[in-house]
Amino acid sequence: MLCNRLASEAKEYFEKDEIEEGGLAMFKVKLGQPRNKQLLRMMEDPEKRKAVDKPSSSFTRMRGRKNSSRSRRNCFHDRREIE
Repeated sequence: MLCNRLASEAKEYFEKDEIEEGGLAMFKVKLGQPRNKQLLRMMEDPEKRKAVDKPSSSFTRMRGRKNSSRSRRNCFHDRREIE
């Protein structure tokens, strides 16, 4: 139900030409329910797909940075215990 509401909001944003907000709402639907029918229909439009890819790539990039800094801290922590 939440994903359907977000998909409807995304559709309204796109109708108002608020591309970034619509892309963010579609990205949330993609995280929650990637096989949502409304999402799949909207993803057929290249402009809307591009709007979803922008927050998606930012999310992936930030997630990667977070994991890499954690692994660096763990290596440093382990190294201090050995010495």
